[in-house]
Amino acid sequence: METLDHATLTSREQAAVQRILDRITELAQFLEQSPMPADPAPEVLYEFLARMKQIQGNTDNGASLVACLLAKRYLNAHLDMEPFDVALKPQGAPGLDIDERTLTGKRVVGEIKTTVPYGARDLGAAQQYSFEKDFQKLGDTFTADSHDA
Repeated sequence: METLDHATLTSREQAAVQRILDRITELAQFLEQSPMPADPAPEVLYEFLARMKQIQGNTDNGASLVACLLAKRYLNAHLDMEPFDVALKPQGAPGLDIDERTLTGKRVVGEIKTTVPYGARDLGAAQQYSFEKDFQKLGDTFTADSHDA
């Protein structure tokens, strides 16, 4: 299993990764110290699930940040990129997930998707809409750049 090379991460990225690891550790400790509820009463299950949810925080944002780190690793391996920090823009905030420059000044843009298809091979309607919206955003960026050139 490949690990993160902390030398290639900014201090902000390192802190974000550490927060994710801390939540995973806390969740593991909770599950180890809190056996499955023997009583399946709704209030007991709710308490158990609510605590798990509180510990996890917004795991979608964590998955998105890690996916951005994977994209950064790929871009740095294949292009001569200017240094950039994927943790600068909060996950879930509007705007492109990747909007950076190569050392020669070329713009590199991207939208990161961590979507698990709703169906075995099909996206649900909301997922399809989200992809189409992102494709439009990337197309608009390309159109705007070509007018600037």
